[in-house]
Amino acid sequence: MDVDGVLSLFSTPQEKPPIRPDTHFLNVEGVGHLIAMDNCRRLGTLTDVFDLVWATGWEEKANENLLDLVGLPGPLEVIAFKTRRYDHQAHWKLGALEAHSGSRPLAWIDDALDDECRAWAAARTAPTLLIETETAVGLTEADVARLRAWADDLTAATGA
Repeated sequence: MDVDGVLSLFSTPQEKPPIRPDTHFLNVEGVGHLIAMDNCRRLGTLTDVFDLVWATGWEEKANENLLDLVGLPGPLEVIAFKTRRYDHQAHWKLGALEAHSGSRPLAWIDDALDDECRAWAAARTAPTLLIETETAVGLTEADVARLRAWADDLTAATGA
């Protein structure tokens, strides 16, 4: 999962700021982040069916700065990215995600999925679910329900 746009909310100057009653301001190396605590709680409800992995430009900073705040057991596994393109496109993550996931099922939560990501997911032989969040909203109850239903369907299909 990504952090920015999933747990850490933001908006463009044209959008309404994402201030919500459940937000917590977090300063990470001089950069302010508005963490949606309800989104963190939602993420925590998935630990019984998913192996959570950070797939974020934050890399190890996610474990260092978010685990206690989010309330996740940790540290979580972190995908390291050799290519860093912060142009709000998720496809810079594809190579590392492919190497990490291999032939295993993968649910990817990110705010910057694009057509290249969707084509990659559709071409994978392993079951793949993309959850695209809105940057000012992040992870929703509907997203969690969709993730759980997908995991239930996989379990039913494999008998595991």
